[in-house]
Amino acid sequence: MIKRVFPVIGLAVFSSMLGVGILTPILPIYAADLNATGLWIGVISGSYSVSRALIMPLVGRWSDRKGRKIFLGTGLFCYALVSLLYIISDNLPSLLVTRLIQGAVSGAIIPVARAWIGDISPQGEEGRWQGYFNTAFFSGSAAGPFLGGTLAEVFNIDYAFAAMGVMNFISFLAVAFFLKESLAHKAAQLPRPSFRALSRSPLFNALFVQRTTLEIGMAIYTVFLPLWAYQALELNKLHIGALVGGALLVSSWLQLLTGRLADRFDRRKLVVIGSIFNFAMVAALPLAGSVTVLIVLIFLRSLGGAISMPGHAALSVTLGRRFGMGSTISILALATSVGMAIGPIFGGVISDYMGGISSTFYYAAGIGIAGATVFGWLAYREKAEMPGMAAASPVQPAKGGVALDAGDNKD
Repeated sequence: MIKRVFPVIGLAVFSSMLGVGILTPILPIYAADLNATGLWIGVISGSYSVSRALIMPLVGRWSDRKGRKIFLGTGLFCYALVSLLYIISDNLPSLLVTRLIQGAVSGAIIPVARAWIGDISPQGEEGRWQGYFNTAFFSGSAAGPFLGGTLAEVFNIDYAFAAMGVMNFISFLAVAFFLKESLAHKAAQLPRPSFRALSRSPLFNALFVQRTTLEIGMAIYTVFLPLWAYQALELNKLHIGALVGGALLVSSWLQLLTGRLADRFDRRKLVVIGSIFNFAMVAALPLAGSVTVLIVLIFLRSLGGAISMPGHAALSVTLGRRFGMGSTISILALATSVGMAIGPIFGGVISDYMGGISSTFYYAAGIGIAGATVFGWLAYREKAEMPGMAAASPVQPAKGGVALDAGDNKD
């Protein structure tokens, strides 16, 4: 089943993240052209995650009860329409409102798609398929800066916004006509989870803290790297798009390999090691005195991310099988949105009042490394060793839950 379903879901994920990636190199500069301060840039960038955070827990719970397809399809269709609003957003308030709407719509796409893959992933292969999912995720994120930077530089920024809408509409058609509803979430008959029930698991707390701090640090990095490269190294939009997109592309394809590592080695160690290496490279960025050094540091940072992310995603799936896949994935995705909302605003304050753009990378690294440390401490406090935490093993169902056999869903 998963081999038939994944290409369609992969396309949906790719298109959604293509839209996010298109905005990565151009949104901060576009906002700056509208006379936005660093704080305004942070607020506009972070507003996407605020509205996304509000909608995701509801959509995740509803998708456990009503099915995944309706939310995924509706999200893609609305995303295509919302993308066109950027064309008519010619001042800071309208840009902020458009960003808020985009974030709300996106809350029905990525978490639901990840939960769907989690539903049908064979036991012991969670890391592999989450790695494939991340490849689609980051390939879209990587292609977006290339496409957005090129269209904005060669034509104008409206072409980039239109491309975002077209790709998401194509994905909506693919989901509508080629994807059948998943029944795995209903077959499991798990109890309705609550945040309180999840919070009793040290592993959940570890994942939530690591995801939040990771996204705070990476949101600061993502928002202010284009501005730093634009000002310090005098790169243009096309060069910045190529740099950001190339790094994401490397990270995405590396996860075809590192996803399998998460099925063979202790996933907790991979998360800690990868996260610390990732943010060590972020801390070194202001020391880059040339484009060559900057490229090396960014690509090494991508390697660290590729090591940590499949392990984190695979651990999320093991929790989802105990507490409800859609609800668990969405609550952990809420941590992503919280981090992505806080990060740009915090970065804007740092940039304006605490040492300039270069200082944002030091703070981002400190937050990310602290989160990885807390993750390691909490994750190893899990009293009952959950299947899949250290290596692939047959899964025993938790109370009230149902485990799939290792051979299920391989076709």
